[in-house]
Amino acid sequence: MKYSKKHWQESNVLEAAQQRVRYLFDNFDNVYVSFSGGKDSGVLLNLAIEEAEKRGRLPLDILIVDFEAQYKETQLFIERIISSKEVNPYWICLPISLRNSLSQFQPKWLCWDPKREKDWVRSMPKNKYVISDPTALPFFTLQWSLKTS
Repeated sequence: MKYSKKHWQESNVLEAAQQRVRYLFDNFDNVYVSFSGGKDSGVLLNLAIEEAEKRGRLPLDILIVDFEAQYKETQLFIERIISSKEVNPYWICLPISLRNSLSQFQPKWLCWDPKREKDWVRSMPKNKYVISDPTALPFFTLQWSLKTS
């Protein structure tokens, strides 16, 4: 395998990321940040908040797609972020069909399956920003496994 030679840049990683975030705010009227509650999206969100604040564009819209099975600390981090006045959250908790890497017999599972609430990994978040009604988003359609089960 042939490796290409490294090409060093004038800026460091932080400066390059800030430049990319500035580009988004320069070229788009609406900026949404997808936030999973993980460290990478947390860093991106904080960079975007800093830039939005400089431009007087707070609160910043954020999209959280909650797949039900996540660590407690991740959920607590999400809750801490959305309690900030700097963000306008859309916390999606809808039945979405996902790959299941833990079973050979059930290759897919449906997070937040309303027919299997007793089997949920954790309770539905009780927050005013949670979107759990499938009719709330006109483009959302129920997954095949929900229709046929």
